[in-house]
Amino acid sequence: MIKFFRKIRQNLLSEGKTGKYLKYAIGEIILVVIGILIALQINSWNDERLNSVKEYTFLNELSKSIESDIVYFQKQDSIRTAYESNSDKALLMFYDAKNYNDLLLVDSLFTFQWGDWEISRSVYEEMLNTGSLYTLKNDKLKDKIANYYTLIESRVYALKKINDVSIKLSENTVLYQLELLRNSNGAYNGKLKDAWIGDPNSSEFMSLYKFYRFTNSNCNTYRRMFGAQILKRGNELLEELNNELNLSK
Repeated sequence: MIKFFRKIRQNLLSEGKTGKYLKYAIGEIILVVIGILIALQINSWNDERLNSVKEYTFLNELSKSIESDIVYFQKQDSIRTAYESNSDKALLMFYDAKNYNDLLLVDSLFTFQWGDWEISRSVYEEMLNTGSLYTLKNDKLKDKIANYYTLIESRVYALKKINDVSIKLSENTVLYQLELLRNSNGAYNGKLKDAWIGDPNSSEFMSLYKFYRFTNSNCNTYRRMFGAQILKRGNELLEELNNELNLSK
């Protein structure tokens, strides 16, 4: 093709047709420019197609991850409901306790500490690391994704602080001291005073009561409330993700 155009130019020059040569040269330049623009447009279309495929893949994987979170928090909500019920019963039993054995039964109904939430962040982290989150076309969806994981981070931090306070409070209770005795010699030796049991005026009674009350209203109730917030936000995000995926099909 190049040789063909070159031959035409040479013939025009040899025939002295300078004006036609210039017009032809300009036309040839225009054709080259148009060819380059078409090639760039095709390349742009191809890049856009690949980016759309990549975005769809990420959003599809993120949708599955959020679905897993929702199932997890639904189960956790049922568990927390049972723990709250047990804690309420334990507080009532605490007032009627007569000895250490009664208190140990009360103690067994409480859940003082919670493990970390089992939330997968792998897809979200990959979207952050590759910059894919910031190139999403749907700004509303982008904000919902960021807000969902920001909410989780803030609630995890808050629960850690609550757990830290719970641990400090537990160290001031006689049952904590009893547990230390058990760990040191394998059995309760019966030498701990128990006159304070059932006496709201005693410091031992009040320290244990405050610990139980804090545990019931914070470690259990707040965790359930935080989980409900994340569950609500997760359902909203999942709906937005599914809408976007359906539009992209």
